[in-house]
Amino acid sequence: MSDNGVFISYRRGTGSEVARTITEFLEGRGFDVFLDVDSLGAGHFDEQLLREIESRRNFVLICSPGCLDRCMHEGDWVRRELEYAIQTGRHIVPVTMPQFVWPAGEAMPRAVTELQRHNAFEYSHSHWKLIKPRIVEMLRVKRTDARMEQSDATPALRSEPVSEPLARRSSAQSWCEVLVESPDSTVVTDAEARDRIAATGLPWMVRDRKSGIVMLLCPPGRFKMGSPGSEIGRAEDEHEHWRHISKPFYVGETQVTFGQWSRGKLSNPSFFKGASNPVEQVSWHEAIDFCRRMNGRFRLPTEAEWEYACRAGTTGAYAGDLAAMGWYRANSGERTHPIKQRRANAWGFHDMHGNVGEWCSDCYADYPVDGERPFLCPETEGEPRVVRGGGWCNEASDCRSAARMAFPIQASSSGVGFRVAMTVDLHHIGGMNELFESQEDEPQSEATAASSAEGGAFSFYLGEVVQQDPDPAVVTDDGARARMIQTGLPWKVRDLMSGIVMLLCPPGDFMMGSPDSEPGR
Repeated sequence: MSDNGVFISYRRGTGSEVARTITEFLEGRGFDVFLDVDSLGAGHFDEQLLREIESRRNFVLICSPGCLDRCMHEGDWVRRELEYAIQTGRHIVPVTMPQFVWPAGEAMPRAVTELQRHNAFEYSHSHWKLIKPRIVEMLRVKRTDARMEQSDATPALRSEPVSEPLARRSSAQSWCEVLVESPDSTVVTDAEARDRIAATGLPWMVRDRKSGIVMLLCPPGRFKMGSPGSEIGRAEDEHEHWRHISKPFYVGETQVTFGQWSRGKLSNPSFFKGASNPVEQVSWHEAIDFCRRMNGRFRLPTEAEWEYACRAGTTGAYAGDLAAMGWYRANSGERTHPIKQRRANAWGFHDMHGNVGEWCSDCYADYPVDGERPFLCPETEGEPRVVRGGGWCNEASDCRSAARMAFPIQASSSGVGFRVAMTVDLHHIGGMNELFESQEDEPQSEATAASSAEGGAFSFYLGEVVQQDPDPAVVTDDGARARMIQTGLPWKVRDLMSGIVMLLCPPGDFMMGSPDSEPGR
């Protein structure tokens, strides 16, 4: 079996262009790529396809819109290829295209259900230059699963996920405590959402050890963001469009309270006092600083993530009865209130409507027409950021699921606070072990933890690739250039938050210290 081999499966028509784009890129990076039927020779094609799958370590499936619907039929070849890849223990990487939605329903074949347990790579034509290195990293990640070595075996389909659910491995996690493994049906009342959460193989409810913040898992999915023209109270900046959430992520069950804020050794900025009240009068920079002071993995949710969690599968102006779910001008008594006093939404999140508005990471701008993620502008630009959810002082229309407010980045208000989010980056080397399993022999400092937030030292969503391969005029060491290129990672990147430019250092050995003969030692 070739460790550098890749079999690319795709649905003819809808996935053809993306499949060929990825094939050309990977071949240029030295991968041995077999592009489904396109690479077939003479003979029985069915035997050839299965033989090619078995001879390659990686199996990439291009998930184009509707491509898995035909997998209901046993004779479908995409289904047969996927089943064989699972049976033979291939390293499976789903590549999801824009507008792709994971199919739901108990009748879906087991192979499709198991495919959802694998971390997906989201393809974007407009961001292809930025994300090319990421697919290389995903394909080169080393698997510890012994089944990968059994290239000649053909075991039965596994009923368990590829990665054992993390909470079952250990209840003593390094950064968090797993409170509840599977979603509680009395809290997450959306049955389809419970199934999608369970399909991730990740714990549903966890508590961060340092801050005490409880977080709930949001599953991948697709939703309509914005509001229809007929919605009462809507504004012109709420253009309705489909958004695709390709990966699971965690969001705070509640807004950050003053009690949690104080664990970061920060002074009390709030106008309204109370350890269980949401912290307010916090600027965007101060909210970001809190995230960095805590476990280093926290961040503010994007605007799309916030609305996805707020709606929790609903499509109306609110995620339920506003009076029962939120504190706003009509019922707040002109003040904030302790968290979790109002009804949660269908995914278990409290106070998404009212109490305090919530900072998002995004700059305030018109929604992109093609549904791509809004640009995250650097902190130094001072552009207004988005505030969502409305607060105790706002009218009902300002608390709608789609309502948006632009707020100066340096400003603070007794009606604005925040809740935290966290990326689950399963593709990163070390996987979720790095996030969840104790590493007592190598304790992390806050700075080290912060550098691994959102999947490692380089985040492909918050970074700009300045130059892919090392410049020979700068990196004059031929051996170093070759080792950098071999990593598959970009050589020069710029962090969009700070503007800092960073260069890649390849793995290697060196002699540390100085010889006795060195002057001045």
